[in-house]
Amino acid sequence: MQSSRALIRKTKLQPPRNDSHTIQRTRVTEGISKGGRSHIILIAAPAGSGKTTAMVQAFHQLRAGGQTVGWASLDSADNDTIGLIALVAAAIRGGLANACSATAILLETGLMPPEAILQRTLLNELADLQQDVTLFLDDYHSLTDRRAIDLMNAVFEANTQHLRFFIATRNYHNISVARLRMLGAVQEVTFNELQFDREETRRVLHFWGHTDVTEAQSSLLCHKTEGWVAGLQLASIALTNEANKDSFIAAFSGTNKRIDGFISDEVFQKHPEAVRDFLLNTSILDRFTLDLCNAVNPKSPNYESINYIEQWNLFLIPLDGEKKWFRYHHLFNDYLRRKLTEVHPGRVPELHKAAAGWLFSHDMVTEAIGHAFASGDQEFAGHLLDEGSDALFSAGRAMTLEAYARRLPDARLRRLPRLLLDRAWENQLRWRFAEAEAALRDARAAVQLLDEEDGRNCGIDLGYLREKLSHREMMLKLLNDDSAGARAAAQAWIDARSSNDMFMYASSLSAKILTDREFFRFDLVMSRAEEVRNLFIEHGAPYGTVFHDSIVGRSLQRCGRLDEAITVLARSHEVAVKLHGAYTPLASMPISLLAAIAYERDELERARRLLEGYLPLSKELGFVDNMMEAFLTSIRLAYIDRDFAQATALLDEAECAARQFGFDRMQGVILLERVRVAALDPFFARALDSIDLSCLPAEYDDPWHLPTPGSRHETAALVHCELLVSAGKPKEAIAILRRWLRFANQRHAQASMVSTAALLARALIRDGEMEAAQRVLLDTLKSTAKARFIRRFADQGPVLLPAFTAIHQKLGDQDPALAAHVGAILEAFGTASQAKAGETAVAGAALYEALTDREVEILRLADSGFSNGEIAAQMVIAESTVKWYWQRIFDKFAARGRRQAIRTARTLGVINSR
Repeated sequence: MQSSRALIRKTKLQPPRNDSHTIQRTRVTEGISKGGRSHIILIAAPAGSGKTTAMVQAFHQLRAGGQTVGWASLDSADNDTIGLIALVAAAIRGGLANACSATAILLETGLMPPEAILQRTLLNELADLQQDVTLFLDDYHSLTDRRAIDLMNAVFEANTQHLRFFIATRNYHNISVARLRMLGAVQEVTFNELQFDREETRRVLHFWGHTDVTEAQSSLLCHKTEGWVAGLQLASIALTNEANKDSFIAAFSGTNKRIDGFISDEVFQKHPEAVRDFLLNTSILDRFTLDLCNAVNPKSPNYESINYIEQWNLFLIPLDGEKKWFRYHHLFNDYLRRKLTEVHPGRVPELHKAAAGWLFSHDMVTEAIGHAFASGDQEFAGHLLDEGSDALFSAGRAMTLEAYARRLPDARLRRLPRLLLDRAWENQLRWRFAEAEAALRDARAAVQLLDEEDGRNCGIDLGYLREKLSHREMMLKLLNDDSAGARAAAQAWIDARSSNDMFMYASSLSAKILTDREFFRFDLVMSRAEEVRNLFIEHGAPYGTVFHDSIVGRSLQRCGRLDEAITVLARSHEVAVKLHGAYTPLASMPISLLAAIAYERDELERARRLLEGYLPLSKELGFVDNMMEAFLTSIRLAYIDRDFAQATALLDEAECAARQFGFDRMQGVILLERVRVAALDPFFARALDSIDLSCLPAEYDDPWHLPTPGSRHETAALVHCELLVSAGKPKEAIAILRRWLRFANQRHAQASMVSTAALLARALIRDGEMEAAQRVLLDTLKSTAKARFIRRFADQGPVLLPAFTAIHQKLGDQDPALAAHVGAILEAFGTASQAKAGETAVAGAALYEALTDREVEILRLADSGFSNGEIAAQMVIAESTVKWYWQRIFDKFAARGRRQAIRTARTLGVINSR
């Protein structure tokens, strides 16, 4: 797996050599230093104005003075924002080794974090610099992509007190100069400051051996070139062979057209044909080394040509101290490329193909693919893009990969299976399921076509490709929450696997753990969870451990091993923060589940702290469970806070998210939450007027008769039983819930046992079976004692309070641990004082939650003989609302009807006895 650092050329982090063929621009560097400590020194001038020379001299001057400096040479490849972040971080670290360490770690994880996370991490680390650093950015005009420009503007405008910039650019188009001026953050060096004056022009000419040039001639040349460094350099070279310097200087012109002709007539044409051929053939290269020249220009003495060009100073710029890599001056290179196209147009495609082949074989994938496209041979470009897809994707260059892919015709793109599979994987991880399905469909057809063209597949391992395709198809089902399909596909993949790709094997076993859990099987999580995690670690996939531990932690929670779940999830969170940072979609995966467990244990403030800032992030990455638990915990906390508006908004947002991604299981769980809160408070009752049960399975009432009972069937059973209890049909609900409780107990699904038992107890109390409700609750408490579930009981509302109070009294000192657990549940009801008062209440009177004024008024009017319709008219509310209030009264008094509720109200003194 190739990290993004491997794709950064070393020469981009070093300034060009400050060699003997440049003169010191003391006037320019001193002018810069007079600007004080401006945040940005912006050197903006046309090509060939000496920007880089001034930058190099300032760089060495600062470094000689003991200051910390870094260098980055930009080019068109840096329009990839992730690559640009990598380059900036590497340049700063080149001067200050301990800087941007978190950014460097993120860039080396293999699978890149989201672009926004990288940018935020870089900006935070730049703001936290403790030592002054000056960063030189050369050829800044190369940045043309809007996202790359916005990234750098954010860097420039950030609060970076210890970071200073020197920027060389040809124009202002890609930097927010007006804003920087307004902030007083920029010192500008323009073409006027860079222009050579008469004295400097004379020094240049003398430096190049033209000591016989008079002061008048020097002044004229300065005037004609307007102090343009490139023009002066070109003129100096041409003057070497000129006997009549007066005539030459008089005829010299600084216009672009004449400079072009001048290069041709006075520079290019005056050298041997072999050298001219070398210049033309190598002009297609942005940079080159001798071996690359040998590949592009195989029949020529390239070593001799490079030496000749260097000796004649033909605009050859060394890029490293060892003089292994070079580039041409931009103007000279532009001329050579135009000349090559005019003279040898048929040669251009083959030169680009030769360069692409050499670069690709030397792992310079991005440059190689660029040359492949420049060759015009889209078949060849597509082949390299397909073969290099994994390297680009693993290095976090998904944006570059996508940009190249879009340059190919659809027909060609659909024949590149490796590229298609990487595009599918990226879309799956980001929950773009429609795009992932389309890419997989095309990949499947491409593999089939390669199979039919056996013998012409360019050495592609078809067996491995089919295995990878099957794995991606399985993972699409898993991430799309198709538990049944993913379970079957994961087992089929494991049974059929033939390769040694341990990442795919480990992720398939993780998929089995997740999907088995959804069908009430916990065998793998008990036996192989740590072994699978170690597979991810051994094969360099720490990112995979975060996903795996999130799966395992959720599974442990479902089977009642909450303490172990906390340990696993905390470990997962630690790795996620190390890889991507704290507030990231990756970190939100374990945090959402940890918050849910904290809530379950009635650690409400801890749950709030854990979830703070993470709910939006839970919608970007991972599995549905993480987003679902983040929403459920947030909804329940809002309800406890009596912030019904917030709870309603969260319910709506959660349902919208579930529908957006097609997560039926989450839709069912959110529907269950709607029904639960509606039973607790009439504020939520109106939402049930248009209740939609289509997301629930049609069969749910008997798990023993279902072919493969799963969590979706359990949710359907709980939703329907909630509705039955609310509709006054508790007996029907009791029958269904007893079957599900036996099933959950047999499968050791303790979380399901508690949820089912709590609702069953509520149904039994509604049916007048208080003692039966107490037995169900006590048996469940004993079976799940180690887990210490709390909120699943308390969230059923105060109707269970009398039952738990009675259990607490019966336990006494017989079982202190269980009594303490029941005491914690009683505290979670928020009515501990009422519970104590109830122990001294009138014999036989049921404990109750305090009634509202409206509920007391309904009891008073009913005691006076008013019907529901008459009560509604008297109180100016809807009759349906009166019925909802009766339901609340019945729950609070554990009453089976109006008469029993009125009798209890009289006994307790809520209304006066008649």
